[in-house]
Amino acid sequence: MKIIDDKAIPTKTWHIDETYFKIKGKGFWLWIVYCKESKHVIAWHISKTHLLKDAKAVLQKAIRQSQGIRPKKIITGGLWQYPVAIKKVIGWNWRIQKERHVVSSGIGLNAVIERVNREVKRRIKWFGSFQALEGANAFFNLFFYHFNQNGVNSLELT
Repeated sequence: MKIIDDKAIPTKTWHIDETYFKIKGKGFWLWIVYCKESKHVIAWHISKTHLLKDAKAVLQKAIRQSQGIRPKKIITGGLWQYPVAIKKVIGWNWRIQKERHVVSSGIGLNAVIERVNREVKRRIKWFGSFQALEGANAFFNLFFYHFNQNGVNSLELT
């Protein structure tokens, strides 16, 4: 199932962040790429680790979902993996990256994706914990599909 439709191809500003959750008592990371202009979650990725390969994986998924269109600006948290992943996947040289990659906390420019994370956590809390990775994948696939189609709490995310 495609989580974004062709009419909502993201272009300008991407917000990237990760959040922690549990599957059967074990910790996992949910990585999310959100487009501010289209108000869509472009891509997401679940990982057991919090490493460079995971940051690269979610960016590669976002590039595929956006049909190769790269953003003009990327806003992330302070995680050190983001600048390296952006350089490797997006291909910006250090001067362009210095202009276009903005590091901001949840109370600053990246607050919009922190709100997405809070909504995800609120929905997960209802379950308590997932029992299997397949269940988590199915839930997030459906959740982000409906989030993009129906604008789940879109008024809060503006």
